[in-house]
Amino acid sequence: MMRIKALIWLRTNIIWSNKNMLILIAMPFMMSIFYGKWMVIPEEQRLAILLMCLAMSFAFSAGNMVVNFIAEEKEKNNLRALMLAGINSFEYISATLFFPVIIGLFALVTVPQLTGTAKYLKGNIGPYMLLGLMTMLVVILLNLMIAIASKTQTQAQITALPITLMTTFLPMVAGINPVLQVINNYTFMGDFTLFFNNLSIGKVSQSPPYVSCTWLVFLIIINVFLFKRNQRQHIK
Repeated sequence: MMRIKALIWLRTNIIWSNKNMLILIAMPFMMSIFYGKWMVIPEEQRLAILLMCLAMSFAFSAGNMVVNFIAEEKEKNNLRALMLAGINSFEYISATLFFPVIIGLFALVTVPQLTGTAKYLKGNIGPYMLLGLMTMLVVILLNLMIAIASKTQTQAQITALPITLMTTFLPMVAGINPVLQVINNYTFMGDFTLFFNNLSIGKVSQSPPYVSCTWLVFLIIINVFLFKRNQRQHIK
């Protein structure tokens, strides 16, 4: 527990010393305020705006934060020092997820209020929070996987860019083309998008989130494997 607290403190310093990261964290909330307070949005489009702002918060506020954490630690050789100090995969991944998960949960609670769409979620808060949390964790773990596998900060940021774009824009364009819709259904954003599509037509029932569960289990296994492989390489 002490090592997790130390890692969290290290990440706190990284956040406050990185202005670009602070801007990325704030951007989705600023967009939510803009759409909710200053834009006149037709009622039938408000759920789409909510989905877009939440997707942005997962991609920019949570996902990108993980890439910046790991990339900066690799650049400064802190990751090797942590592994040599005996940090295990559970401690490292837990500390890495701490701030992104808190910010993601904060977004799930506040973005509906900021965009004026909270009323549409009445009676569906449970599925909304569950699917939102699962989707957020998958996005975070995807970025963590890329960051751990990358050798440099630049490589990590470039490789993570398609994930950021897919998270942000694929749910928005999926309804335009049947092929894109099928692709989106099997991505990590599929169950969350389906929830909003059902909500927009007044459908309350929701099928079990098998796709999100599959992504989540797969990424947990991959991240633990990558961390242990890196640890063995650094200790040699």
